[in-house]
Amino acid sequence: MILSNVVLHTSGRGEWLRRRPAPFWLTRHERKVMANLTRRNFIGVGVAGALGAAGLGLAGCAPQKEAEESLSSTGPDNLVWDEEYDVVVAGFGGAGGAAAIEAFDNGASVLVLDSDAMPGGATSINGGVIQCAGSSVQKAAGIEDNVDDWFDYIKAMEGPSFHEELIRPMTLETPENVDWLIGLGAEIPAEIHPSATRNIPESGLYFNDGTLDFYPDRPPTPRGHVLVGQGGGFLKAFTNGAEERGIEIRKETPVTDLVQDESGRVVGVIAESGGKEVRIGAGKGVVISTGHFNSNEAMVATHIPYVNGIEFNSSAGHPSAMGDGQRMMARHGADMVGMGEATHTLSKIPQETTIRSMHVNAACNRYWSEQGWHNDHRGSMIHKQPMQIAWCIFDDNIRAAAGDAEDDAIQCTADTIEKLAEMCALNPRALADAVARYNGYCAEGVDLEYAKDPEFLIPIEKAPFHAIRLRYVWMSNGGAHIDPEAHVLDPDGNVIEGLFAAGACAHGHKSNMFNPGSGLNMAWGIFTGRHAGRNAALGQ
Repeated sequence: MILSNVVLHTSGRGEWLRRRPAPFWLTRHERKVMANLTRRNFIGVGVAGALGAAGLGLAGCAPQKEAEESLSSTGPDNLVWDEEYDVVVAGFGGAGGAAAIEAFDNGASVLVLDSDAMPGGATSINGGVIQCAGSSVQKAAGIEDNVDDWFDYIKAMEGPSFHEELIRPMTLETPENVDWLIGLGAEIPAEIHPSATRNIPESGLYFNDGTLDFYPDRPPTPRGHVLVGQGGGFLKAFTNGAEERGIEIRKETPVTDLVQDESGRVVGVIAESGGKEVRIGAGKGVVISTGHFNSNEAMVATHIPYVNGIEFNSSAGHPSAMGDGQRMMARHGADMVGMGEATHTLSKIPQETTIRSMHVNAACNRYWSEQGWHNDHRGSMIHKQPMQIAWCIFDDNIRAAAGDAEDDAIQCTADTIEKLAEMCALNPRALADAVARYNGYCAEGVDLEYAKDPEFLIPIEKAPFHAIRLRYVWMSNGGAHIDPEAHVLDPDGNVIEGLFAAGACAHGHKSNMFNPGSGLNMAWGIFTGRHAGRNAALGQ
């Protein structure tokens, strides 16, 4: 097919770009490529076409002569599609899988393109949790829960940046989405796994949120739904659903650019396959679901630099999380929001020990109740401390009672609290005073600072004394501004026709305040993915 009236950005464009400051989303290599552009480079598919995949750090730019030859049969005002589908989905994880299946089920021809040899992204390595209230699984387990309480909890956790217009429909629709997921073959046993540390079980229901921290009068509710197979359980369900429908998932084929017509509507993609450029038309829409940007060092340094250079903290993202979708959407006019935000989750440490210990920051001040109610909340608390430093202080009695602190998990051990403080680069007198105050709460059975559960108030008094440096892993939050139907919006709030975003590259479900707990990413990914796929297929 020949597409006429493609936006080509020709007259004077190269000179304009050389004078214009490099956009915020470009890496150092991209800036260099852009600086060398000429007017002739822009014949074909606009700024992104001139930058090509190399400008995005994805693949080599085709030489100018080769690019011109590829257009010679139709001229620069026309574009020949190598293939055509109704809907093209970029990225196959939870969100991309949901989008592809929903688009097909609404009558569209669908192609999924993924940059990896083993598609799945962060979904394939997550804990297998989807957060939900009022699900059929909860009801089968005899749990009474409702979406209003869940909505209130998320709102309390996220603070001023809460997006009610997005979270309200997500909470309302997730119970049905859980049933939809089960219909694809996912298994979630109606079994409750009580745990003071809120560790993710192999499968079933568990207490994964921080309701007690924000609503002490409400009993905790197991809203964490864990699939059999965990992250692999999600991927199996989506892969089976795609295969049963005959949806092609094309591996090692990254989308490197979007194509817009003269009205600004996204009408297709440019992809790279086997070292060659492939032009694929999307008659009804393109869904971007390429995930986080954790693995793009330049983007991390630009947007969330505080996570770099801090000992112990690390990324929890998938190696393929290069921010491809964020950069493409930004170049084509999307409003990018939350780019400076990240989610922080407590790294794997001896949790039975840490919940019974005392936690202090660099000033030797306790900063919370230590017990928390899920690792994401714990990670958020560490992030908020001065210099993001936090230590878990305990004695040999606590270590013996908990039984999970192996030698290699403990950074410092000393015969006195003062010596322990010196080893941790803390003020010895301040730490000794903090321990004495904490021991007083333990003796009374009442935590006057943070109301810690008396079950976990154990004095720190038997040498040797130990310290574990608390750490977090992080994931980027930033993405395109979307509406409740997953349309990508420009900075003025207008819909970019034909362009949809889902999952981690669509912003709206998390903030930099507190993390609402495990499984919210999957609830968000399926919610946005299904809306994106459905609306793309229906041309809405």
